[in-house]
Amino acid sequence: MRKLLLTSAVAAVVFGLNLSAMGAPTVTIERGHYQVGSGGEFKIVVNEGLPGYAAGSSFQSFCLERNEYLSFGKTYYAQISDAAVNGGVGGPSPDPLDSRTAWLYNEFLNETLPSYDFDGVGRLYSAYSLQQAIWYLEDELSRLSHSSLAYKFVTMANASDWYLNGYTGNIRVLNLYANPDLTGFKQDQIIRIAAIPAPGAIPLCAIGTLLLGWLRKRKSLC
Repeated sequence: MRKLLLTSAVAAVVFGLNLSAMGAPTVTIERGHYQVGSGGEFKIVVNEGLPGYAAGSSFQSFCLERNEYLSFGKTYYAQISDAAVNGGVGGPSPDPLDSRTAWLYNEFLNETLPSYDFDGVGRLYSAYSLQQAIWYLEDELSRLSHSSLAYKFVTMANASDWYLNGYTGNIRVLNLYANPDLTGFKQDQIIRIAAIPAPGAIPLCAIGTLLLGWLRKRKSLC
């Protein structure tokens, strides 16, 4: 009987955790102060469920695909992966994130990207140029002017350790969808993730805690 009760309790814990993880995170795309044309900087406001981000927090991002679009002020369902899906002018589908794009975005978030005007009147041009560089690296553009800031960003990325080692750090793709069942593909963005537990780690931890408590209780009854 005790075994049956324990099994039922464990199942309830796992089922409850799975239910809490079922809903897709949602974000709202807002027009940022430095957004240019159909590219970034986009302002992404987190509504709920995005690992490592508090509800109401926001971050700046850039898009990976030129032939999918977003509407400002609209809420989208999100999923984090390592590739853009079902979109883009060039590249496969899914299209893995280029390590050079990851390096550029990481440097941008750290405000250590050389030649990016973070504080001056040139930030709009910097944002436009970084978006062009990202599109070029992701096979969305076929050429850049060698005298452009975008080309300078690409040159920096080509010389980065991340590119030489095929490393993307904790930079990922934020796949966006129109519908909660993750259909209706929208323009994928870039995101930096926090360290999150491996799949199954939370349920296993909960099961372990439950088992430990049950064993202690059983010992006290003996």
